[in-house]
Amino acid sequence: MIIRKGRIGENENIVSCANAAFIPVRYPEFDFHINMKKIYDSNIDYSPEHFIVEEDNKIVGVAGNILRKFSCRGQEYLTSFVGSVAVIPEYQNRFIMRKMMEQIEKENKEKGVVFSVLTGDRTRYNHYGYEKIGFDYYLTVNRRRIKQDDLNLDIIEIKDNCNQIKEAFHIYLENDFFKTREEDSFYDYLITGKRKVYILKIEDRLIGYFALNKNLQQIDEFYLTTLDLLNASLKGIFNFFENDELTFVISSLNKPYLLAFNDFAETTAIKDNLLVKVYDLKAFLKLAFNLNKTVKKFEDKEYIYRIEDEIYKITIKNQTIDIINGEYAYQKYYPTRKDFLRHIFTLGSIYDERDLSLLFSISYADLF
Repeated sequence: MIIRKGRIGENENIVSCANAAFIPVRYPEFDFHINMKKIYDSNIDYSPEHFIVEEDNKIVGVAGNILRKFSCRGQEYLTSFVGSVAVIPEYQNRFIMRKMMEQIEKENKEKGVVFSVLTGDRTRYNHYGYEKIGFDYYLTVNRRRIKQDDLNLDIIEIKDNCNQIKEAFHIYLENDFFKTREEDSFYDYLITGKRKVYILKIEDRLIGYFALNKNLQQIDEFYLTTLDLLNASLKGIFNFFENDELTFVISSLNKPYLLAFNDFAETTAIKDNLLVKVYDLKAFLKLAFNLNKTVKKFEDKEYIYRIEDEIYKITIKNQTIDIINGEYAYQKYYPTRKDFLRHIFTLGSIYDERDLSLLFSISYADLF
């Protein structure tokens, strides 16, 4: 058995292996070229960002580890997106996935990755150190909650050669927290998972865009130039699709959109679909804190935790955070880092005055 990094030009072999593994558990027409267009059908060859397992003179397993930098308040945080972990059926149950995940772990440590991200209900990854962190709101809107509106709004499905993708991309930059996408790959990110992308226009002015996951009848990404146009946009969307009900996925970090949707949501659900592994705990907490400052005000306070065998003193003062290690009398003990993160990034910490409470979320379109 040989485990190595992919080489430029191996994209088709990687896709063939991944499709062979996924088609039996998905559906006959499943194709990574379509479902993961941003990686496997893009202008960039991501083959070198994969691990490949060879046996019997053929590729029997692949795993992607795409490294990206998140920017937040002038700081960059190296992030790993892990996906397409696949082993063809006749070679499964031979610990090949484990060996690839071990290589990803080694690479992430060597490269100085702050945190690594998976998505979906992948409990098989938990013993590799991934844990559910953060949540999104699923707001179901019913047509009857929308008021009459005189604005004449047009909705147009856009393709990858549409000259208005650039305008939609600028709306994305104005609204998104992480801004990881480039203009030339923006559309490919949005249509990953067979989503369809639509722009909203009033006369000749583009006022927003959204990505519809038709299989789930939900809108995974939705941004406007101004929330004053939310009612008109919703009315236009419901008229266009002739639906009585649609679900919108809104980040827990996006307070303005959550408040605006309050007037329209029939029901609200919370889902924690994000799996994260943290390598640099201090850097990750600082990133999360700086993101959370945009949605809430923190009181000056000191938290002292024992996490595994280390004690962390977290001091918040004047909306800044400082984290140091030392010998302190700790207030709470978490036997593992996963236990700590699972608590402070979920609803439980909101009701516990002894704990720092943080929100975290990443758009579906950014996930690999």
